[in-house]
Amino acid sequence: MGLAKKTGSLRVASGKKPGGQAGHAGKTLERSQHVDTVIDHPLPRHRTCGACLAGADAQLNEQRQVFDIPVARYHVTEHRTWQLRCPCGQVHQSEFPEGVTEAVQYGPNVRALAVHLTHGRFLPLARSAQLINQLYGLSVSPGTVFAWGNQVSKLLLPSVACIAQTLIDVRVAHADESGLWVYDVELQLCIASFSA
Repeated sequence: MGLAKKTGSLRVASGKKPGGQAGHAGKTLERSQHVDTVIDHPLPRHRTCGACLAGADAQLNEQRQVFDIPVARYHVTEHRTWQLRCPCGQVHQSEFPEGVTEAVQYGPNVRALAVHLTHGRFLPLARSAQLINQLYGLSVSPGTVFAWGNQVSKLLLPSVACIAQTLIDVRVAHADESGLWVYDVELQLCIASFSA
């Protein structure tokens, strides 16, 4: 007989106006005790009468704070190694830190952000790459974001396998929706190693 009609709302009107009610404790932006930048706006040099204003006699009149986020930009760190030949003829050379393997490469924070956007916030690869470019001015391809996700998944495989096996082995797997919690030490230890 076709689709049934949708039921109407069962909500009963309260008779109150929409929005915050009288007596409701509001939440507003409060002045911060920690200030990152102070900008003093100087007095005009001369009064309309032509007299010179002495800045030393000025008193603080009013303060206003503006909360904003800084304009972000990617940060480039150049690593350099040095080489020196000893008088005995042996060559001594410094080494790059672990993880710095390419002439030009992305750092761990960019990789972590990309993986978080795709796997934590479920953004598509192209939108994640686009967001990184828009926020930080750093050009990253969707293919690179995909590769970073694969690298992380390989690192997590042992922890995921441990959690899966522990869930198979435990007496209570916490798979129901009841409010009863049964503490299992092995499962908690495995989850703790996954989070570390």
